[in-house]
Amino acid sequence: MLLNDKDIRDKEDHSLLLQVAKEDETAFAMVIARYRKRVFSFCLTFAVRYEEAEELTQDIFIKLWQNRTALASVDSFADYLFIVSRNHLVSYIRKRVKEEIVTDTAALADELGIPDLQLEVRELQKVIDDGIARMPAQQQTVFRLSREEGLSYEEIAAQLNISRSTVKWHIIAGLNALRRYVRLNGGPEAP
Repeated sequence: MLLNDKDIRDKEDHSLLLQVAKEDETAFAMVIARYRKRVFSFCLTFAVRYEEAEELTQDIFIKLWQNRTALASVDSFADYLFIVSRNHLVSYIRKRVKEEIVTDTAALADELGIPDLQLEVRELQKVIDDGIARMPAQQQTVFRLSREEGLSYEEIAAQLNISRSTVKWHIIAGLNALRRYVRLNGGPEAP
């Protein structure tokens, strides 16, 4: 059986990954050298600035190092790296969008200088914070990791050692409870 270039690269990668899983920093440096430009180019398509793409690239490789023991079971590192990079970028974009929305809402209230609007925004935020604080502990943790830290369901599941479906259930139940709480405690009418 003849091996094509992809098969050869996959075999070389697998050999390197086995070494990385055993904390071989030299092998990890070789992985970085082999894939850094590809990851950086991918990050650059989503980042606003060059420096952001650099930071995202570093974050992805740090995440790989932190989860290095899982690398021993990876068959196609290029595919695995794409998925890790994509998930990290999705989390980054969610967090950035959320920060912009929160910043824009507060900035809009301040810019307009409408005291009533400023008061409404503060009061609504207090009702939301109170509603989150009343959630059961596990649900509250999952909800905060998702909404405040921008983690994906997979990242939350891994961090809390629970299933993805449990994470999803906590998010849905948390959102429903929060909607009811806001409705009952003076928030705007939700659709």
